[in-house]
Amino acid sequence: MNVKAIAIGVVAVVLIAGIIVGIGAVDDDSGSDGPIVVTDSSGNTHSFDAPVEKVVVFSKYIGEAMIMMGANDKVVGCYSTIITDVNYGPYYTDAVDLGTKTTGDTVVSEIAKLQPDVIISHNTNDNSLLKTTGVPVLEIGASRISEVHDDVTILGKILGMEDEAQKILDWFDPMYEALKSVSSKSDIKFGVESHSAKKLTMCTPNSTPGQTFDVAGVTNIYDGADGTYVYPEAGNVIPLNPGIHFVVVYKSTWDKDVLKSYDETLKSRPGWDQIDAVKNDQVYYISNDICGGMRSVVGAMFALSLYNDAYSNFDVMETMNNYNKIAGTSFDTDLVWNF
Repeated sequence: MNVKAIAIGVVAVVLIAGIIVGIGAVDDDSGSDGPIVVTDSSGNTHSFDAPVEKVVVFSKYIGEAMIMMGANDKVVGCYSTIITDVNYGPYYTDAVDLGTKTTGDTVVSEIAKLQPDVIISHNTNDNSLLKTTGVPVLEIGASRISEVHDDVTILGKILGMEDEAQKILDWFDPMYEALKSVSSKSDIKFGVESHSAKKLTMCTPNSTPGQTFDVAGVTNIYDGADGTYVYPEAGNVIPLNPGIHFVVVYKSTWDKDVLKSYDETLKSRPGWDQIDAVKNDQVYYISNDICGGMRSVVGAMFALSLYNDAYSNFDVMETMNNYNKIAGTSFDTDLVWNF
């Protein structure tokens, strides 16, 4: 088994470490002695008399940000997805499991018992019932790479933990700015597949992973496609001939034996032995953990390293080790595999 861990040291970060990134989603007139005023990603303005102490979280990556800020003890209830995650779960043993949906009378009644100061839920969720609780619903998710800076800034503001939020951004922003400086699309075409045992699922640039790689200048074989996913017949991918093929894998399936079997099946799809990515051993399995949220910059920088020589030494593990140093976490660092 050939495990590919690609590397950089600190080259890209050092080049742009002095960049100042503007904060556009926090109201400038909310002084330290007045109310805390923020505008969420849906354009809703919220005012808090003091930093919030009890939080309900329906966003995986906000749950991660609170761990990195040392604020996980403020979470009184959250998504099952957060509690069952092997990285996040140990930090949320005291939080009430609120299931996987933001709808239904049960979740509303459970939230009422918890009496939170705020509910944080991504703006792509159906938050209509949550808004009937009378508790402010702050619609941020820090999910897509373009959302992270503003959403983490807002989170730090309402928690009264702006310095802690800035530590995340000091790690994230330099890489994100380097990615945004990419001026042209890759000559190599990328296939971006979402791991599925049911049917071939390809990510368009509109999906969360697709947006992550799009920032890296990736030319997706489904550029211009509508929606977030395409479900082609396997044979339809052959003439598109990706030179590099990614398979994005959710945490629950991040197992080398399982994915090695999947890799064998992928490479045995009729005609796929003629695809450049397969012929040249350029099929990579990438954890979803670095395709969204704060760590999406790691996935994007890895993609950039595969076609841009200036970043060819990018090191996923080293970059993740630096991330873990922010809060003393031990999140997985082996997040890219090539069999």
